[in-house]
Amino acid sequence: MSNLDSAIDELNEYERDLTEYSDYIKANSNTEKLKLLSKLRAFDVETLEKHGIYYIADMADMIVPKYIPKLDSFGIISETNKKPIFNGRWIIPIYDSNHMIQSLVGYSPYA
Repeated sequence: MSNLDSAIDELNEYERDLTEYSDYIKANSNTEKLKLLSKLRAFDVETLEKHGIYYIADMADMIVPKYIPKLDSFGIISETNKKPIFNGRWIIPIYDSNHMIQSLVGYSPYA
């Protein structure tokens, strides 16, 4: 296997893991918060759901045992205090053209 093939395999594994992780968190998030975001930003809830947006109430919600070894690579651990960076935020996944998540962005209308 060439270095390029190996790098592509690693990238594909990362994308699958981050997408699976985000889907897991989303499935366990507070759906009432989508209604609030819908009202605040004038998007209907269906649009928010379609784009995979979800809410993180507490940074501890992002600690999923299966993914602990990968949280640093997902970019959700602060280099300053080594804690998850999203707290009281709606999470907006950034997708590629294959609908694989590349990154996560946190949004708060109050911060």
